[in-house]
Amino acid sequence: RRRAAALHRIDGAAIPRLGAAMRDVFGRPIPCYRIAPRTRILSVRRIDGRDALVVDAGFPDWLDDRELRAALAHERAHLERRDLALRPLLYALRVAQLHAPFALVEYRQLLVDSEEDCDARAARATGTPLALAAGLLKAQGGPPAAREGETVLGRAHRRIERHARSVWLRRRVRRLLDRAPVAPGQSWVFPATAVALAALLLGVV
Repeated sequence: RRRAAALHRIDGAAIPRLGAAMRDVFGRPIPCYRIAPRTRILSVRRIDGRDALVVDAGFPDWLDDRELRAALAHERAHLERRDLALRPLLYALRVAQLHAPFALVEYRQLLVDSEEDCDARAARATGTPLALAAGLLKAQGGPPAAREGETVLGRAHRRIERHARSVWLRRRVRRLLDRAPVAPGQSWVFPATAVALAALLLGVV
């Protein structure tokens, strides 16, 4: 309920620049929702059983036209990989195996591989890796703001997570700037199966 209350359906086609970019990149209508967090956001999610684009209140003003299309191409890559269907399963395995460090590390690596593969797909599709790198840096935003009712420990944990994402972001940007090759069509099947088997074995043990 809380998430549903924070999301507001909008007409993406009516937003200057966004409608044309969505048609060019996705090639089909896609629902668009606006959320008002304290950080910049652009992501695809499953909402009411459909793929949807979720943006922040200031989007797309913080991206230029090339950055906007590159960022949308990255999100389209997530849909092509069917990440939205697979991530809940992987997260469930992670929660079920909180006592298993290997499962947590592997889960993190799966997310890293997913994002880097989507970066590579978007760079190939648009031919503008530098624009995608610039968009990633702009999306980083500032330090996390306090949330209502949040404890000091909770905010500290979010700062640590944000620092980890920052280190990872620099790695992604370097790969784009260096045009480091990433195998096209990277598959979730093998690593996801490895996590599932590891979780099963550790659960039995």
